[in-house]
Amino acid sequence: MLERKFRLNKKQEYKKVFAKGFRYVSRLVVVYIVKGRSVEQSQIGFIASKKVGNAVKRNRAKRLMREVVRQKKTVFKGPCLMVCIARSAITRASFDDVEKSLCYMWKKGGIL
Repeated sequence: MLERKFRLNKKQEYKKVFAKGFRYVSRLVVVYIVKGRSVEQSQIGFIASKKVGNAVKRNRAKRLMREVVRQKKTVFKGPCLMVCIARSAITRASFDDVEKSLCYMWKKGGIL
């Protein structure tokens, strides 16, 4: 599980990322990233809407994304704020597919 200090918790934090962040889209996940000096440490939030499916599918989607972030957070180039949003195709994806998708978008965003 991701430590509390690495999580986005408040609605205002999510709004800040959506307003100032750059969006990167793949088939499985949408990622908003804010890089900069104003960020002290990396913080990450996860969203899975009802479009993804029922509660079981939404929770699985968030668990997959959290696990990828937990394994890769040490290789981020610097602190950033990030929101990962699951898309409906993630319900049929494996862990490796989600990992490849997120890593590709992080490289595009310049944080990996």
